[in-house]
This record gives sequence, C-alpha cells and structure tokens, in this order.
Amino acid sequence: MITQEIAFVEEKEGEKTQDPKPKKTLSLYEFLESNDELAEELKSYIYQKIENHEDEEALSILNSLISAQPNVTHWKFLFGRLLSDMGQTEKARKVFEEILQSNPFSYKTLFENALLMDRCGEGEIVLKWFEVLALAKKEEKVREARDA
Repeated sequence: MITQEIAFVEEKEGEKTQDPKPKKTLSLYEFLESNDELAEELKSYIYQKIENHEDEEALSILNSLISAQPNVTHWKFLFGRLLSDMGQTEKARKVFEEILQSNPFSYKTLFENALLMDRCGEGEIVLKWFEVLALAKKEEKVREARDA
C-alpha cells in the first residue's frame, strides 16, 4: 500500500487563499523522482488493482504515471499489457509500437507485440517478428555481458 499521499491542490484563477503561508505542492513527476521506493509500491498497487479486476482504475493510474514520467517505459509496457488483456488490441499495439520506436530491441515489448499480431491474424508477419526477437535477445545478452 502506498505509504505517502499525493496532495493535488487546484486554485481557480483569481481565487485567493486564506492561509498566509503558501503551501508547496509537488507535481507527480517531482514526487516520483524524490521517492525511489514509491515506484515499487505503485507497481504492487497496480498489480493488485488488476488482480481485483479493477482494470479501468489501473488504466487511469498508469495514464497519470505515463503523463508524469513519459520516458519510463515500464509504465507504458504495463499500460499496453493491460489494454491487450482487456481486448483493446489496436490501442495496445500502438503503445508497444511507441515503446519500440525509442527502444527497438526491447525483448518483452517485441514479444508482446508479436502475440498481438498473431491474435489479429497476422501470422506471416509474426514469423518475421520472431526473427527480430531472436536478434533482440542476442543484443540483450551482448549488452548484459558488456555492462557486467
């Protein structure tokens, strides 16, 4: 469970606050960047929502996280997986293709995209995707060996 709360304060244009001390509020991006443990807690929370069949709420949370941290591909990947599980294959494919534009050798994303293509009846193309997957897996192993 998330141990910290995020306070969102909306002030209408021209509205004055009664509190003489201005309150500093963190944007979701700043909050996530300032707390390393929060990402793991949010993942657990999202998985719990999915297990409880609260898919729409999980999508909403993921959408907020993607808006706050557009360069974090894990949130996008979870978003795409959830869309796929909900049967929204075209939307899921767009999400996976967006991830692949920035990281063309993302093995998990290539694999999920290939599964979606197969479900959509694009079997011949899937075979080519699996060739790309094999190359991506080799590239991943090379990168791991180089970074070790």
